[in-house]
Amino acid sequence: MNLSLRIASLTLSLCLSAPLVAAQPVSKPAAVPTRVALDSATVYLHGAQLDGAVTLDVPAGDSEFVLQGISGGMDADSLALGTRADVVVLSSTFTPALEGDDEALSPEARKVRDQLDAAMARTARIEARQAVIDEQLALLKENRRAGNKDGAVAAAEVSRMLALLESTMQQVLVERAANVQRLERAQAEQARVQQMFDDVSAQGFQRAGTLTLALHSQQATRATFRLSYWVDDAGWVPSYDLQVGRVGQPVTLVQKARIFQNTGIAWNQVRLTLSSGNPARSSQAPELSTWQVGVREPELVQALGGAYAPAAPAALDRIEVTGARIRSTLDGYVATDAGGLNVQYKVALPYTVPSDGKGHMVMLASIDLPATYRYVVTPKLDTEAFLQAQVADWSRLNLLPGASSIFHDGAYVGQGRVDVRRARDTMDISLGRDPRILVTRKQTAERASRAGSRQQFAYTITARNTRPEAIDLVVVDQIPVSTDSRLRVEDLHHAGAKLESDTGRLEWTLHLAPGEHRELPLSYTVVAPRGLDVWGM
Repeated sequence: MNLSLRIASLTLSLCLSAPLVAAQPVSKPAAVPTRVALDSATVYLHGAQLDGAVTLDVPAGDSEFVLQGISGGMDADSLALGTRADVVVLSSTFTPALEGDDEALSPEARKVRDQLDAAMARTARIEARQAVIDEQLALLKENRRAGNKDGAVAAAEVSRMLALLESTMQQVLVERAANVQRLERAQAEQARVQQMFDDVSAQGFQRAGTLTLALHSQQATRATFRLSYWVDDAGWVPSYDLQVGRVGQPVTLVQKARIFQNTGIAWNQVRLTLSSGNPARSSQAPELSTWQVGVREPELVQALGGAYAPAAPAALDRIEVTGARIRSTLDGYVATDAGGLNVQYKVALPYTVPSDGKGHMVMLASIDLPATYRYVVTPKLDTEAFLQAQVADWSRLNLLPGASSIFHDGAYVGQGRVDVRRARDTMDISLGRDPRILVTRKQTAERASRAGSRQQFAYTITARNTRPEAIDLVVVDQIPVSTDSRLRVEDLHHAGAKLESDTGRLEWTLHLAPGEHRELPLSYTVVAPRGLDVWGM
């Protein structure tokens, strides 16, 4: 074919194919996923508001973008989007991650999955080696049978070949036995990791999701979008460290927060604001509806004998419960109580909180509190004295109820609780026992001398300070309180103790110098009519 014919043929083929190409529809470019950068979170005792931003290159006309890094627990009604005025958000569609997606696994599950992949690969390698060994054994057996059947080979040569085959086969069999053991161990390890993966995957985990935005713009532009939305699967619990050095020094109160979140996305270096508020509560003031009362007229039905009688009440065939709260994936992890307070803490440094439902400690503040110290002992129950720090004017601190870890002279003393709802003018902080304060409580005579209807009780409480400095000691005891006018408590002698008549509580406040010893007598008489059965004694 000459050059002219080639050109004509090529031109004809292009002309024939051009309509076909033009007839094909122009496909819309697929939306490119873009990840939202979470930059701040306002965490409440139950729930959180998440704020983030994303920058998009918006083309002219209509376009679609898929935003990743959205919590699977997002409340769609709470979503707020903001951007420049010349970009219009036509619609937004939230889609949670599907089962089996990588985003559907918790960070812990992903780690276990990686372990499972490694275990499966190790098992596959051992199984492949086992197949090679079995092929070697089959080949050796075949060669041995071939050597026995070949009569043309000299007997000496056959013997030498058979000996070589036997030696090689023995090595292969030894390797096979060891490989079988390795395979059993690998399979057991794979089964263990598989079970671990199944258990971790079955735990409640909030998956991440995507947000699809349909946009319209008159011209191509770059726009930054601010997103804000509410999630339920997050919260925080207040806790405290109480650190005391020597007696007489201020108490150092370290405020902490244990933050947890299971939103399906990691909070990487976000600015945190902690609030004790509860946005889930209705913001509308309640209104009363009309309260109607009336008279219920009995409905008469005709009995078998012809007489009329009131109808029996209708049976309850169904009970409906409305307004039940759906159990979230974090229920059971925490329990919080704001005690009616509403305070906020802004954390200065950015923090990272993974989406694992576990508590992550955040330091809030460290405050030195002026305190007075005293020892308290209740010898009727325990003869050991407890050191207490008393903090006044605590209400200005806006503390929430929470557990406290107590440290004295750098040593861990134990757990306590800061509960400002029960504190009065002064909050008492227990700092543990001090065996150097010696207290005893003994009867001075028989337990009770009964003379008719009178029962007499007498005790002596002794207190000794063996510390090298003076102390203030509060000794607490009690007398019985009658619940019957026929039963009286008389002849009370308590050496100047403060008496609460309603509760029978006795309280001595002592100032003991180093080595000082004091005795506190206590006696009373219970009077009751003869023959009256008295309980509680």
